[in-house]
Amino acid sequence: MSLRWLEEEGATGDALTDAGGEARFAGLAAGRYAYRVRAPGRPELVSATPIGLEEGERKRHVVRVAGAALSISGRVGDRAGEPLPGIEVSVVRHRYASPVDEAVTTPDRRTWTQEDGAYTLRGLAEGEYEVRTTATLRYASAKAIVRAGAESADLVLLEGLRVHGVVTDAGGARLDRVYVALVPPRDRFAYTDDEGRYQLDLQRGQAGEGLTFRFAKQGYEERQLALPALAGEVRLDAELVLLEDAAPVSGVVLTERGEPVAGATVLLRSRELGTQYQTVSDHNGRFSMPAVKVGPGYGLNVLPNSPLRDYTRARLRVTEEGLELEIALETVETGRLTGRMVDVEENPLPQLRLWLASTTGTRSALPLASDARGEFVVDEAPAGALAFDTRSSPRLSVSGLRLPAGQERDVVLVLDWGEHVLEGQVLDDRGRPVAGAQATLAWSHQRGSLSSRSRRQAVTDGSGAFRFVQLGPGRHALEVHASGFRVAREKLDVDRYAAEVEIRLEPSPE
Repeated sequence: MSLRWLEEEGATGDALTDAGGEARFAGLAAGRYAYRVRAPGRPELVSATPIGLEEGERKRHVVRVAGAALSISGRVGDRAGEPLPGIEVSVVRHRYASPVDEAVTTPDRRTWTQEDGAYTLRGLAEGEYEVRTTATLRYASAKAIVRAGAESADLVLLEGLRVHGVVTDAGGARLDRVYVALVPPRDRFAYTDDEGRYQLDLQRGQAGEGLTFRFAKQGYEERQLALPALAGEVRLDAELVLLEDAAPVSGVVLTERGEPVAGATVLLRSRELGTQYQTVSDHNGRFSMPAVKVGPGYGLNVLPNSPLRDYTRARLRVTEEGLELEIALETVETGRLTGRMVDVEENPLPQLRLWLASTTGTRSALPLASDARGEFVVDEAPAGALAFDTRSSPRLSVSGLRLPAGQERDVVLVLDWGEHVLEGQVLDDRGRPVAGAQATLAWSHQRGSLSSRSRRQAVTDGSGAFRFVQLGPGRHALEVHASGFRVAREKLDVDRYAAEVEIRLEPSPE
């Protein structure tokens, strides 16, 4: 790594990184500096903006080299903040796919928590990942969507309810690929295996006053079964009846130019009949639902996985002869978008990924990644009101941008991302640690019409400690909730709080 002093021509310094990837430059004069990083097998990285250094100041600057292996780490504990050792934690690449996607994902990495509940999953590439714990007889599984490089992917495990059973037809034959899910729809679902068996591991808190399960399979009448609020393990079997008055619904999804649209989610449902069906168009734009209940009142929704406008059609009737549909999707008008991702001090944020979405007309989103200089280009961004979001934890978002059709906009996205750390301890009015308290850290920033926000959450451990990492500099709002206490709110300047912050909670009135 080389460092060049911009105040004097030719004043440079070079240093090699050690085993920990750190390079040190000592005896530097105050002023502005630029860096250059050369790593074997990776593209050269040059600073996009100067690094300022004041007299007597010591500064740590983190440079992320493209292609470097990343990790995800955190802690696993219970609701009281006590660490849970020996819990299996796995990670898979997160895909923002259709809800009818039945593909089975194999974990990319797995590990087990240590005595203090800590875990680390290494060797990950850039992108979003789903971190999930394996359910035990006592605890339900928990999951979080986080970016590679996250250092505080903490998971809180709740007491679990394991629901399992067998699904058969009226003759007792076991049915495979039956979809089993909670009603209303949530992120917990399963499919029966070749023996008709299924298993759902739920958090006890999901039960409420009771649970309703939906059993669905093409060609069969859907069935819903209720279950009272329970904990532990319970068996729930289901019997499905063949759908008698059924007919095929098929068709093709095309662009206005007649080109096939692959990967579009097609949703057909009738509230009047209490039925719903979903499928995805193939590479020829074709879709098929072989057995749809005959009747009126169907609504059709098509959600393309591309910059095309969503499609909606109402009052469809499925007759005994079936239904053949040709769906033409309107093209979304586009413009060109360029810009930079920076923190509040204008430092570039390289290799940071966001999702770009139109707030009107389409539900599809485009991945957007900054390069080594923190810069990005989108040649065909959807025109209109746009929003940026990490869609993972920590939640970073920017809104307020409007892109006119056929025009170009250059924007600066200010994000709460960096190398700052905020640590603290939550105590009661007698100085005793409060475990299991929910700490939320929020940040906002306004730059012209663009509004930037961030939100992070953590749970205190047995000693009342919490930790937020990868923060950008500036003022943040901390809010702490704990059962039996008043809500505590503090405004904190991350730059000035390298030491631990102490939060005192007052008992709530009875």
